[in-house]
Amino acid sequence: MILDSFPWKDGLLRDAIALTDWAEKRRSAKRSFAIEETVFVAAFKIRRLMESGKISSSLASSNLPAIFYPCKKQGINQHTRYDIEDHYNFSTPANVDLSIKDVANTIIHSFVFGETVQYGRAKRRKLNPSRVSGFIFNSDRSRDKGLWYVSLNSYVDILNTFGNDNPKKYVGVFNPSTGQWDSWVGNGDPPADFTAKAADRFQRP
Repeated sequence: MILDSFPWKDGLLRDAIALTDWAEKRRSAKRSFAIEETVFVAAFKIRRLMESGKISSSLASSNLPAIFYPCKKQGINQHTRYDIEDHYNFSTPANVDLSIKDVANTIIHSFVFGETVQYGRAKRRKLNPSRVSGFIFNSDRSRDKGLWYVSLNSYVDILNTFGNDNPKKYVGVFNPSTGQWDSWVGNGDPPADFTAKAADRFQRP
C-alpha cells in the first residue's frame, strides 16, 4: 500500500524524460536495455498507484490506443520468441484500445518485448535515422493470441499524465457481496452512477 504517492509519481515523470532521451540515442544493446527496463518499471509504478487509490478514477479507467497483430502460428516459446514474423501476422493490423490496467499488467508479465524504430535518412550527421517509435509486447498468457504495438509518444503521455495527477478526494463504499470496497478517486463530486450506487447500499436494510 502506498501512503505517499509523490515519489512514485515523480518517478513516472523522470521515466518519461528518460524514455524520450533514450529514444533519440544511437541504436545499441544499451539503448534496448534502457528502453525495456524503463517501460517495465513505469508499468509497475502505474499499477501500484492504481491499486493504492492514488490515481483519479477517470484516468485509471482510460484507454491507450494500440495496434494488434494476430497470432498466425501458436507455440512460441523462449527459444523462438525472437522469430516474431513466423508467429504473428504483421500484414493484418487492427486498431484497438487497451485499458491502462491491461497495458501495465501485460508489460509486467511480458513474454515478447521489443522496441520498434522508424528509419529515416539523416540529413545531418547529428540526426538519428533509427529513433525509437514505440514497442511491441505480449504476455505469457496472451502470446498465442497476438502482439500489441504502442507508440512511445502515447506511453510517455500516459506517464506524464499519471505523474501530474493529484486527486484530493476519496469515496469508498463497502460491497457486502464481494467483501471489498468500491471506490471513487478524483476532484469535486463523484459521478452520478457511483453516487446512486452508494445511496442504494445505504438504503438497504
